[in-house]
Amino acid sequence: MAHLLVERDASFNAIHEGVVAINKHEKITIMNEAARRMLGVKEKAIGRNIHEVIPDTKLPEILSIGKPLYRREFYIQGRLVFSNRIPIQIDGETVGAIAIFQDKSDVDRLAEELTGVQAFVDALRVQNHEYSNKLHTIAGLIQLDERKKALQYIRKI
Repeated sequence: MAHLLVERDASFNAIHEGVVAINKHEKITIMNEAARRMLGVKEKAIGRNIHEVIPDTKLPEILSIGKPLYRREFYIQGRLVFSNRIPIQIDGETVGAIAIFQDKSDVDRLAEELTGVQAFVDALRVQNHEYSNKLHTIAGLIQLDERKKALQYIRKI
């Protein structure tokens, strides 16, 4: 059991996203290092009421609605986060809730990087198409036995 607990804690703390879970009494049962860092939590959090540690949290609402809320943006501790909040259910009863969240500025930065990569890929496709057209022209001139024109075209391009 001790080995499993250490393994679980190491796994949660290796995740770059913040993870916070509460039980049905709104007591924090899990808070990884990424969540502590993003939310500025320095004191002991496990076992405490979530409102004491994170006053502007929206996680307890999942206990009452009993349904997951995916891909939501909201401010928490003055920081815009992108979050999935999911009820923890046993035999149809909601016994807790878990939030997995990421700083929105990190998500935006990744999206910008991906957009830049996509623009680069698009530019390479256009360039590849242009070279293919030129090679087809050269191949056509050679097939038509127009070697002189093919050489002139190659020198020109």
